[in-house]
Amino acid sequence: MRQSLIYLGTQVGDESWHTVLLARIAVEVLGMDPDLRRLLPTIWAEMTHAHRQLSVVEAQLVGELAEKPSDYGRWLRAVTHFHLITEGVLALHGQRGLIRGLRRRDALPAVQAGFIAMTRDESRHVSYGMHALRQGLQEGYHDEILDVLEHCAPLAVHIEQRGATETAHARRTARELTRELCRRMVQLDLPPTTIEHVLTVAGRPFTPPGTEPTDA
Repeated sequence: MRQSLIYLGTQVGDESWHTVLLARIAVEVLGMDPDLRRLLPTIWAEMTHAHRQLSVVEAQLVGELAEKPSDYGRWLRAVTHFHLITEGVLALHGQRGLIRGLRRRDALPAVQAGFIAMTRDESRHVSYGMHALRQGLQEGYHDEILDVLEHCAPLAVHIEQRGATETAHARRTARELTRELCRRMVQLDLPPTTIEHVLTVAGRPFTPPGTEPTDA
């Protein structure tokens, strides 16, 4: 873990630049509030329930790790969430889709360049995370990694769902994210039974709180 801190220090620098880029796009392209403290509640209100829950889980995992930084199992849980789910499944899928869309429309070349650079960074982060998780699996930390996958995979796959019924866009996104999730688990050399189990859990119907059917 000590050697990993050297690499993770470079990732912190990358994420800082990503924040600067996204803040500039929010202000200069989308006309949003330049004050990040005021902007964050606006963004939170626009997020789906699944997206919010992923953010809550991330905060919990980081908090647990901060309480005991030397706990290798807790560290692997955080890496599973951030490097595999957040970056490896969600971020790269979304960023590449945005780049493709802008290229088709020949629009916003500066934004395209910024996201291409960000995607390059994310790919490097994911490669590191996958290496770290493969090491963890070899050292017997299968349960810690699987626990996060079981909890977060359904949230990630259904991240576009806003109500009890998925739109065509949300269903298409869920299929694409399921493929990304499967590809990442194959890269970890997880047993086929584990991959099948996680995909089954991720594919179950997702019902955000407050949208459950009520008795007549």
